This record gives sequence, C-alpha cells and structure tokens, in this order.
Amino acid sequence: MRVLLVEDDLVLFKAMERLLIDNGCVVDHAPTLAFAEDAILDYEYDIILLDRGLPDGEGLTLIDYCQRNDRENRIVVLTAQDQLEEKIEGLDLGAYDYIVKPFEPEELLARIRAAIRHKKGHQVEPILAGNVSYNPETRDLLIEGKAFVVPRREMVLLEAFVKRFRRIVTREFLQNIMYGYDDELQSNSVESHVSRLRKNLRKANSGLKISSIRGVGYVLQEET
Repeated sequence: MRVLLVEDDLVLFKAMERLLIDNGCVVDHAPTLAFAEDAILDYEYDIILLDRGLPDGEGLTLIDYCQRNDRENRIVVLTAQDQLEEKIEGLDLGAYDYIVKPFEPEELLARIRAAIRHKKGHQVEPILAGNVSYNPETRDLLIEGKAFVVPRREMVLLEAFVKRFRRIVTREFLQNIMYGYDDELQSNSVESHVSRLRKNLRKANSGLKISSIRGVGYVLQEET
C-alpha cells in the first residue's frame, strides 16, 4: 500500500512514518500543498493522510484538486481542528474520514483499513495465480490456503506480480512501488528482493516462477 502523508510537523511525520512502514506501507512525505499536488500527479496513492493547517494553505483544497485531476484517492483528514462544523466541512468536501489529533495509532490503522475496504458497492474477487490466492481488498495472500508471510518489500513485489499475472512488470515500476521518495536505493536492490522472493515462492510450493526479461523487468508465470 502506498501512502501520501501530507504533514508539515516533522516530528509527527517521523512517528507516523514508522507506524505505517511497520504495517507494510510505502510512505511518501509532502510537507506542503504544492509538494502534495506534484506527488498526486506522479503516483496513484491508496491512501492520502491530510493535515489541514499547511504552510502554503488549507489542506482541504487538495480534495478538490484530486477530483479535478481524476485521482480517486481515499483521503483521511488528520487535524487538530476539532469543531463539529470543521469536521462536517471536510466530509462534505469529499474526505473519506476525519480524525482529530491526538489519536491512538491503532485507531488510525483501523480507519485506514476501513477506507481501503470501502469500494464502490461491489465485492472484489480474489485473484488466483498458481497455488496463490490474493484478495486485493484485504491484501491477504494465501498459498494452498495458508497465509504467506514474507518481508514487507517482498510482499509489495508479489502483490504487483499477482495483479499482473503473466504480464511483464518493468523494473522501474517495481522500484517506484517499493520505495518512498526519501529511501536510499542501491543499484541492485530490486534484483535482490526478487531473488529472495523467488526462493520463498519455491519453498512455499506456490506453483509459480518469476522470469527475468532482459533489459525490461520480470514476469510471474506458472512453473512448467
């Protein structure tokens, strides 16, 4: 899950970033509205966590910006502005949820899960690939009915591969979904994670293999 955290308080951002990373998220930081607007055009985020009081303006204007640019992002407002009329304003403008600071970390995670589960009136069917079953709504990955647990970045890779089963996934795309803006990258980082994921899939009897496409990327296929 890729999250855009629009927050100008660096101390609060660092605390929230650690919480989100520990729960399997890739986090990008936008300390201003201008930065957030650029990020939204570059990436499709699963969740945007949005502060209202930003250095260059009212955070709620980002909701309209998303709508005008056809970005169907789920926006959760996180703010110290706790008056009822302020909450109503945010929700009426199109925010999915409105959380008043300070908040409990577990409550934030629960609200994010609720936002992700909220689809437009239809149930998402699991994706099947080999012996793997992936539910894009709950993000559950099962191999032969058993939960498949690997480190966070390998899980992000596998989700991307399963969603694009039998299709080429470029190395650049994988790098973008695995790392946030501020992460330091090594030249072989994607290759290293793919190699470890290959081994874990073999050990788990997934019935799948990841083939390299020279100079382009990778493709997830059935074992032959």
